Amino acid sequence: MDNDELDKYAKEIVRITYQLERVCKSKEVIFCKDLEITPSEFRFLRHIKESKEVNAKDIADIMDSTAPRISKLLKDLQEKNYITIKKYKNDKRYSLISLSKKGDIFINEIMNEYIEFHKDLLSPICDKEDLPKMIKTLITFENTLTNFCSIN
Repeated sequence: MDNDELDKYAKEIVRITYQLERVCKSKEVIFCKDLEITPSEFRFLRHIKESKEVNAKDIADIMDSTAPRISKLLKDLQEKNYITIKKYKNDKRYSLISLSKKGDIFINEIMNEYIEFHKDLLSPICDKEDLPKMIKTLITFENTLTNFCSIN
């Protein structure tokens, strides 16, 4: 591939990633609207589901948010009985956050709906035979970006 072709594809990737970020945020707003949770709460619950337990500082880093915003998020989710927060006896500033039973059931139901939602989005895009190659390419791109971001 020559430099002009590579330049053309790089510009297209820039455009696509920018557009994907915008529409994915909009998609989360639309999806969460009927669930009575915010997109931030949804992302937070998904992260806890994957991690089992997290501390507030890690969540602030992962969600690229401020400590006051994370505190509000925790308070709101705790009021909805979706999470439990255990404070450390030796250091009250440090807490361990996990899903409550209600939160676990809720996020499982939501994730099943979210998967169905994405299946509906995938259906018209391409043939089922093309999906494995498309997913493999996207995973490679994700890994490349993740490695780049962890280095810098």
